[in-house]
Amino acid sequence: LIGNAPNEGDYDWGCVYAANAPVVLDNEIRIYYLGSDGKHTSWRCGFFCLATLRPDGWAGYEQVETNAPAVITTREIPCASRQISITADVEKGGYIKVSVVDKKGKQLMSANPITRTVTGAELRWGRKIKADTVRLRFELSRAKLYSFSLGQAEGAGA
Repeated sequence: LIGNAPNEGDYDWGCVYAANAPVVLDNEIRIYYLGSDGKHTSWRCGFFCLATLRPDGWAGYEQVETNAPAVITTREIPCASRQISITADVEKGGYIKVSVVDKKGKQLMSANPITRTVTGAELRWGRKIKADTVRLRFELSRAKLYSFSLGQAEGAGA
């Protein structure tokens, strides 16, 4: 804060400086940064710190109201793939249900619910997805959805 901010002495935004760009590895993202243990008014100890994230863990969707699941419906998206994967945190007793729905929101098919934290987990469907485009509906309860991806097209080489 600059100038005559209210209660200026009450604010201390800490001392955090990014040391470099994030390091992206196969199973995690590493963020190295510098921090300190005190206010900016006197001598303080400095530290070299590390924060880690899972791949696709920058931001996610989660329910706002705890008494009702969150629902996210995508626009129609191309689906040459028959493989859909998600990355999500799921708390004990929580779930993520994923369905393919039509333009009016009617469920056409659904995947087995996800009931644990996963990274890049392939959804399991009762039958094959046979559409060129899909509209996905995600229902989240006590869970956070970070990403979904449509994998390699069926029959495609690696």
